[in-house]
Amino acid sequence: YNDVKQVNIVPGSSKAVLIINNEERALDNKTISSFSPAAAISVTTAADGSIIYRQISNDTTGLSELHTVSTPVGGFYKVTLGDGTQVFLNAKSSIEFPVGFYGADRHVKVNGEAYFKVAKNKKMPFIVSVGGTDVKVLGTEFMINSFAKQTKTTLFEGSVQLSYLSKRQILVPGEEGISDPSGILVNQADTAATLGWTNGLFVFNDQPLINVLQELSRWYDFTFDAESIPNKRLYIRLNRNTAFKDVLQMLQTTTGLNFKIEERRLSIEN
Repeated sequence: YNDVKQVNIVPGSSKAVLIINNEERALDNKTISSFSPAAAISVTTAADGSIIYRQISNDTTGLSELHTVSTPVGGFYKVTLGDGTQVFLNAKSSIEFPVGFYGADRHVKVNGEAYFKVAKNKKMPFIVSVGGTDVKVLGTEFMINSFAKQTKTTLFEGSVQLSYLSKRQILVPGEEGISDPSGILVNQADTAATLGWTNGLFVFNDQPLINVLQELSRWYDFTFDAESIPNKRLYIRLNRNTAFKDVLQMLQTTTGLNFKIEERRLSIEN
């Protein structure tokens, strides 16, 4: 394959923006800062690439103010919400949430892919809305992915109830629920592969090449023509810090195809 000369394509890193009232501020892992969006809330951005909301009193004034944390292509970020729930955002993903929780439930909205470790609170169910799907939990660990034209919820611990259109479905650990216009389909999940990115790995077990390229492109920031991708299935495990030229080499070895990169566009040479 051609040497990657024209554009320096590098792995992603910890970066995001915080959006408050349509104004963006960069979150990077260089600066540590703190501010207070409501009387009872302190917010700290940490050097490890995370933002932490802490509830410091019972004052409910201003708790419903909505903030959004959004990662770009080639970014990931960790958010700790006011109730102690931890959210890991993958590349090209976002979460909208109130700065603090009070009332009947804890409600957040997600786009893209996020891994949740929900703080247990039986009195206040935690609800994640993604497109038309609501995932309702009391305290649990699960992944939600809405990159395809469907929403996939994978449960690792606890239990969740999926609601989509008029359908309801309870998942048990090790299952994934896929909601699309035909309803909610439940499969056994490949939990190790699903969790891969939260541990700094890409894990593809018998995945179509197009899915592999879609995920890699969100991390390394390149484009490709989906129509031109042959129907091959791959088993690949690699570190998310792998140099892009090594990723190409590995794809080439595994598929027997010749990949070419120009600018940030990947194509296949016959």
